[in-house]
Amino acid sequence: MQILTASIMYLRSSLQFLLGATSLTSAHPGRQLLRFTNDGTFQVSIFEDLHFGEAEDLEWGPQQDVNTTRVMNAILDSEQQQLVVLNGDLITGENTYRHNSSAYIDQIVAPLVQRGNYWASTYGNHDSDFNLSRSALLAREQHYANSLTANMVQTSNAGVTNYYLPVYSSDRRDRTPKLLIWFFDSRGGNRYQQQTNGTGVPIPNWVGPSVVDWFTSTKQSLSRHYKNASIPSLAFVHIPVSAMLAFQQASAGVSPTQEP
Repeated sequence: MQILTASIMYLRSSLQFLLGATSLTSAHPGRQLLRFTNDGTFQVSIFEDLHFGEAEDLEWGPQQDVNTTRVMNAILDSEQQQLVVLNGDLITGENTYRHNSSAYIDQIVAPLVQRGNYWASTYGNHDSDFNLSRSALLAREQHYANSLTANMVQTSNAGVTNYYLPVYSSDRRDRTPKLLIWFFDSRGGNRYQQQTNGTGVPIPNWVGPSVVDWFTSTKQSLSRHYKNASIPSLAFVHIPVSAMLAFQQASAGVSPTQEP
């Protein structure tokens, strides 16, 4: 799904939270890689609908990828992000071949690898097709140490990129996250190497019920683990829910292109 008319969406979020003292010292079971800066900010650079590999057999397709990389380099050089989010439709799966489809990940993340940026991905509806699987994308990403993309929901038809990342205080003595970033796989596209009468087998294009159950139970578990500490959350998903469209249409002064 093309969320915006442009093939690349960039948003920059500077998230400011009050980092007060806390008596909670419970350690998160995962690695403590993401932290607020000393001035209390945590900045995220977001790239969406990059669509690498689109029209790869035509002249304009590869050039489009070159242009995209140029834009990514410019943004990454001008910002001071603690995390980069690749928010779906990394690749145009219907235009790629089985032997090279997931290899586009190397080209996409090259600017991030060069700068040592941490990144996390969601996958979109164009990231699944006859020649491209979400599992292959995740495996390719996990070749890189700075990729934080994960799969925490193993049920069938859940998609792949369902997980969360904790963000901690700049004070390393504080073991309670100050922010939780959730990633949900809205699925969509077609099933890998499956066809019916020569036509792709579609995948439902919404967040699966098992993911909702996982989120609910995980959130409750985290609340118990951190003794009911109030931890703000931020969520990323490629295909927006219907409530977002209703908000855009009903709210005066909301721009569908500048405030998606």
